[in-house]
Amino acid sequence: MIVDLVALRLSNSPLLVKRTFKEDAFDLAGEEVALREPVQVDLKVDATGERFTVAGTLQTELELTCCRCACVFSRGVGKSFRVEYWPDTTEEDAEIELDYHDLDVGFYHGDSFDLREVILEQALIDLPMRPICSEDCKGLCEGCGADLNKEKCSCDGRRIDPRFEALQKLKDRMK
Repeated sequence: MIVDLVALRLSNSPLLVKRTFKEDAFDLAGEEVALREPVQVDLKVDATGERFTVAGTLQTELELTCCRCACVFSRGVGKSFRVEYWPDTTEEDAEIELDYHDLDVGFYHGDSFDLREVILEQALIDLPMRPICSEDCKGLCEGCGADLNKEKCSCDGRRIDPRFEALQKLKDRMK
């Protein structure tokens, strides 16, 4: 959903968006996540001079892959957020120093803005780098690849890393 920032500034009233975005509204290529449900948003977009603010709530369900056992699981996302956007007036190679209070600040180019980028960013920003289906997930056996949450592994569990085989032989001789 493209917001015309010039029209928003001239209207002197905020833009209210209460909408459901289907899964195909977002480009998730390269992401290790999928949308299980449409994203429901209730947003207020307000302009103050050259800056504008996007505030509201979003709710959806994401499909993730566990980094321990590789099973697919879902995680609900429901959150409130507020992000301020400033025009990007820096040169391409210039560096900007930000402090803690600037973490909720984004930058935009031109006179239009795509709200889908904000919504997708807010849906994904709180996800862990290494998603786990449950805290007690046992993962996969390093030797035979069995899912230890569902079955006992078929190997004896004593598979030695090839780099440590010489040390294991030394240990066995010392017994």
